[in-house]
Amino acid sequence: MERTVRALKYCQYIDNDKLEKLLCERSDFMFEMSKRWKDAGIAALVTPCFPTCAFKSEDADDMGVLFDYTFLWNNLTYPSGTFPVTTIKEDEQSYEDQYNDGLTYFLKKTMENSKGMPIGIQITSHSYEDEKCLAVM
Repeated sequence: MERTVRALKYCQYIDNDKLEKLLCERSDFMFEMSKRWKDAGIAALVTPCFPTCAFKSEDADDMGVLFDYTFLWNNLTYPSGTFPVTTIKEDEQSYEDQYNDGLTYFLKKTMENSKGMPIGIQITSHSYEDEKCLAVM
């Protein structure tokens, strides 16, 4: 799983001083993102939850690494909610990408026999605006 290996190369043990510095950088990033959202007039953001339909429970260990669509909002402490908006139709049960690696294999596997599986969206609002997120949902 080339993409996973590439991501894991960035994992490392850090001491308390490095952790404190990282948390300060996160705080700076949160402030900058907040400013950009407010300057752009963004009240809420609608995004996919996942690159395919919901994955089957037996594939959770392999598919759970695809948190790309959700982890940013957790780090920013922005409230997000997900819900299904449609389901996979008969002619939508396939997946293709340019990688054709181990992750592609699991994405293809998820899409096999997936008719009726939910496709969700995610609503995200600004930090401390949980009510707005719920209202948009």
